[in-house]
Amino acid sequence: MKYTLGILTIFLSINAFAKPENYKVQNDSSTITWEGKKIAGAHNGTLGLEKGFLLFDNGLLSGGEFVINMNTLAVTDITEKKDNERLLNHLKSDDFFSVEKHKTATLKINSVTADKKPNSYIVKGDLTIKNIKKPISFPATITKNENGTYSAKATINIDRTEYDIKYRSIKFFSDIADKAIKDEFEVSVELLAKK
Repeated sequence: MKYTLGILTIFLSINAFAKPENYKVQNDSSTITWEGKKIAGAHNGTLGLEKGFLLFDNGLLSGGEFVINMNTLAVTDITEKKDNERLLNHLKSDDFFSVEKHKTATLKINSVTADKKPNSYIVKGDLTIKNIKKPISFPATITKNENGTYSAKATINIDRTEYDIKYRSIKFFSDIADKAIKDEFEVSVELLAKK
């Protein structure tokens, strides 16, 4: 009996200090899209991951970190080349993301809580844009695939003004009427992570 309890104690001790499993995000199989809205319409496009990983404890998401390469910022809704370049250059300028000065944005997951639906979580973390770090919370869906990889999906609403992006924000320029750009923009993420 003592022998059995001793083995059980050792097993529990080892298990308690077991490290989470690290799954590397596969950049080529992952997508990030964005949408920004204004009074008279919307624009959308894509972003690319530089690197990222997800951590799992006993099959449950427990953490992770992602680095977004801001130089990959692209506009996809404008087909005319000059107009596309004009908007893209503006988004990369100091009016928006200051890409020349801040080449990456990062998201670090601090805590994860299981939501009501299967495979659903509420993720809390820190989002850093233009070297400004702010807490953020969003829902995510994580699915384990038959081949042992994980698929993750999330839609994140971001208030750009918290990251010193005030261009045509009605919070700061109340007289711009229909030229206003909404403060929140949406980022949708679909990731594939492999051990």
